Amino acid sequence: MKIISKKCPNCGASLSVSEGDKKITCEYCKQEMLVEKDNLSSDEIQLHIVKSGIKIFNSVLFFILLVGIIVMLMFTLIFFKILNFGKETISSIDNEAIDFPVEMPEDKSIKDLSEITKAQLEEIHKASLNKLEEQPILSISDIKSPEWKYYGTYFLKHKNLDTNQLHDVFTATYIVNGKNISVYASVMYSNLELIDNDVISNIPGFVRVPTGCAYGDRNNCILGYENVEKLYDDLIRNKKGDYTISATEGVYLK
Repeated sequence: MKIISKKCPNCGASLSVSEGDKKITCEYCKQEMLVEKDNLSSDEIQLHIVKSGIKIFNSVLFFILLVGIIVMLMFTLIFFKILNFGKETISSIDNEAIDFPVEMPEDKSIKDLSEITKAQLEEIHKASLNKLEEQPILSISDIKSPEWKYYGTYFLKHKNLDTNQLHDVFTATYIVNGKNISVYASVMYSNLELIDNDVISNIPGFVRVPTGCAYGDRNNCILGYENVEKLYDDLIRNKKGDYTISATEGVYLK
């Protein structure tokens, strides 16, 4: 049987091809090849590498990925052209303002004491009086506390924010050793709003009194501010920088 020597077209190794072989495999690179004679009478043969299914699949996949990348680049270029066109169109407008209707939430916060009606203020006074009568800390002496009486109201509106404070001020007079001793206390409300039917939002108030005794000692102590000026200095005056302050008629305000 005639043997023909050839070179592996894949790795260049020497191959021995027997007459009649139709397919051979390189011993070095394991590449399969088809054996084809140039013509029936010739000893010349051609070796054709057999492509495996995996290689064909990889080639097809590579082609698909390449096409995909090209398509993405084209769409990116088109997008940027459209974007630049839009910017040029907007800049071509001679600074004309376009007003779009924007629905803003309704601001219901109270901005001035005048917005509170007399009836609404009376409701606040009732709530404040209940708070004061509930507070055992207002007097720890054995002297019977008299009824609290309404003195006046301070209203503070923040200059930059939609926040407010209302100080409902009450006074009580004690009789100690034949002398009348008056003290003052505030019930503070924050962020009051007008809700449905002009009802003021039900925000709980907080009693504000100094921690020390206005009169007496630890065993016989009357709590509260000695006078309305001290209450004003402690609770109101230091807020003048941030708040606009108003008050009911006749109330101390300096």
